[in-house]
Amino acid sequence: MEIPKNGTQILCRDEQFDNGDWPLVKALLKALLYLLLPLVLLIAGEVWLSKSVGGNITPGTWQAWASFLILAIGCTASIGSLVLWARYNAVGNKFFYFILHEEEGLSVAGLDNGKLRGYVDSQASTLEKSKSASSPLYFLLYLLCSKNRRVARRLARMQASFQINQKHHFIEKLLMSPNYVHYSDKIISVSKIKYFSKGCEVFYTVLVEGVQEERRQYIYRETTNYDKLLAKLKELCKEKRVGRELTEEQVKRVRRNIYRRLAILVVLAVVVVLGVFAGLHRYYESSAKAELLEQTGAVVLSYGQSVLASRGRRRAYRGGIFVVMIMGAAFIKLLSDAIRVQMYTCVPAEVLKYHEKSGSFYKKLTSDYRYYATVRYNNMTVTVGLSKEMWEKREEVRPLLVLKKGTPYCLIY
Repeated sequence: MEIPKNGTQILCRDEQFDNGDWPLVKALLKALLYLLLPLVLLIAGEVWLSKSVGGNITPGTWQAWASFLILAIGCTASIGSLVLWARYNAVGNKFFYFILHEEEGLSVAGLDNGKLRGYVDSQASTLEKSKSASSPLYFLLYLLCSKNRRVARRLARMQASFQINQKHHFIEKLLMSPNYVHYSDKIISVSKIKYFSKGCEVFYTVLVEGVQEERRQYIYRETTNYDKLLAKLKELCKEKRVGRELTEEQVKRVRRNIYRRLAILVVLAVVVVLGVFAGLHRYYESSAKAELLEQTGAVVLSYGQSVLASRGRRRAYRGGIFVVMIMGAAFIKLLSDAIRVQMYTCVPAEVLKYHEKSGSFYKKLTSDYRYYATVRYNNMTVTVGLSKEMWEKREEVRPLLVLKKGTPYCLIY
């Protein structure tokens, strides 16, 4: 399809993976080949080396060291070839759209976003949605992803919505209208662009409800309007320090925003920890019941209690891992943001409007920010968060936009 354009907006999307399931099948076959070929060569080398000494490699000999070297090289080559495959086969690119706007700057929207998928589903008829069921290939992928089936389910839903959109182009019409801002994320800075033969790898930052989010994506030369998109990305890729240093009082105001997010994270961690303890309690309780039932001869009931115990233990372990890995990493990052004040600067802010987060009391309470401001910066509009103190004094003070390494972070005075 020819991507539409008008006077103010241009859509950029990679179309090379659009043709049915074959691009995905081809990519998966390549992945299998890239993974297995080094391993086959490794096994062949080990067999040849073993036969050269009669099938008995003695420790400390050069054959033993050569065997270790072949194993190390083979495993490294297998992993490296998969990394190389990933660089040249980003099939998921077809689900993402870049929107170039003359005044608002650059935004990105994807079918991984529930809003965009929901929009496609709302526009399609029930019959259309039933016909767009994902192919057996995604069911196979679901079976293979035993440890993370949510990824397979999400890919299947994205593919189903993509197939509907290919017939009616609901997304293109939406993203070429002024409403695109509600279904996309504003790209506010680019930290790095790494070039390779087929395109480039871009590391960029978006603002999602006032909170920064780091992302990485491959962009191939087959992408429509590639040159214009790359020019805009280069324009956003700035490393120079912008703005003036914050005073001690202004640093405290920045930290107030961080402390709120830390407090929310702590509360969520406490809830998860309580869930972990509840799971462990259920595990020990069910284990004790299973042991007691087994002693009394109730084998079937004992088996049922053992299953419940096993489920409780798995939930507890997963909850513990979630707290340690996900929340721990987020907690450390926020603490680092509060300590490393040298990376913050500020510039006068041109505030277009202030607004409070809508929704239930719970939604307001658990959001990273409750109050927001839409400001104009670097020839585009961005939405950033602010503290309650800043919200109450918004009509009395001179607003300042805080930059974190040149990227909009929050609003203070």
